[in-house]
Amino acid sequence: GFVSFIAAMLLMISPIKQLTAINPILQRGLSACESVFHLLDMPDEQDPGRLELPHARGQIRFENVSFSYPGAERQALDHISFEASAGQTVALVGASGGGKTTISALIPRFYRPTGGRIVIDDVDINELTLASLRHNIALVSQDIVLFNDTVEANIAFGARATTSREEVIAAAQAAHAWDFIQQLPQGLDTSIGEDGAKLSGGQRQRIA
Repeated sequence: GFVSFIAAMLLMISPIKQLTAINPILQRGLSACESVFHLLDMPDEQDPGRLELPHARGQIRFENVSFSYPGAERQALDHISFEASAGQTVALVGASGGGKTTISALIPRFYRPTGGRIVIDDVDINELTLASLRHNIALVSQDIVLFNDTVEANIAFGARATTSREEVIAAAQAAHAWDFIQQLPQGLDTSIGEDGAKLSGGQRQRIA
């Protein structure tokens, strides 16, 4: 009896250790669920726009645009005006906090100006639907996010169902990525690993 009791206790040690290891996993899961439900509970973006923008030429004009973040003591942008012509390459250069990121966030209507207006191809962006406006915008941030999938799937992300391989190749050529893609073991069908781990920094930027 006593020997059997000791044997049973020894057999219980491993399951008890496993139970104690579950708690941190549960806590991380609960924290993740809280973030997910918070996102799901957020109200939909307001979209007063009614005009469609099938294919933008690319002319962008800021007309006396001002913007301040909620609770900020000073304006991030104060009556800013400039124009970028279609096909023109424009670099925003300035000190930290000068409003460069704010300008890039206003164009896809992540925020709305507190004054002035932004015009694309002579149309106020507030008159455009969010879907058609953002469909014409490509953003490559400093922090690249790529998926553990093929090169083709990452390039066509967001429009994979309607994007042909020829369009993917054209996009890769426009981003000067086609040359190195052809040298990959399986070309467009090459898996790039989690967050593009199998690519160099420059290659990841071009794929993004």
